[in-house]
Amino acid sequence: YVRAPEIRAVEEWINSAPLALADLRGKVVILHFFTFGCINCIHNQPAYKDWHERFSSKGAVVLGIHTPEGEGDRKLESIRKALHDQGLAYAVAVDNKKENWTAWANHMWPSVYLIDKEGYVRYWWYGELKWQGAEGDRIMRERIEQMMAE
Repeated sequence: YVRAPEIRAVEEWINSAPLALADLRGKVVILHFFTFGCINCIHNQPAYKDWHERFSSKGAVVLGIHTPEGEGDRKLESIRKALHDQGLAYAVAVDNKKENWTAWANHMWPSVYLIDKEGYVRYWWYGELKWQGAEGDRIMRERIEQMMAE
C-alpha cells in the first residue's frame, strides 16, 4: 500500500474546519474527488450520504475534494449553494488549484479512495459506483466495514 498524500492548498473548507489526513489516523477515511455539476458525481452521492450517516459515528470520515472541471465550477458561492442543494453535509475541501488532484494522480470524476486507519490507500473506485449494474456501492461499503473492524 502507499501512504495517502496529505491534503494541500485548500481554498476553502465547507461543512468542516480544516482537516489533515495525519490528524485522522485511527479512522477510516472515505475520500472522493468530484465536481458539483458532474452527473456521474451526482449519481454517487446517495452512497456518500449513506456512508456518512452509517459510519461517521463509528470512526469513519467522508471527505469530498471538490476539483473544478470548468470555470463555473470554481466560484465558491456556486459550490456552497450546490452542496447545500444536494444535501452534502460532510467535509468538503475546495481544490480550485487542482493540487490535491495532482498529488493523488487522479484523472477522473468521480473517484473514491479508501484510506485505512494507518493512513494507507487500500482501495479505490473510478467512475460511477453503479455504472451498468456494477455494485460498487456495496463493494466499497463492505471494504469500509472490513477496514473499520481491523
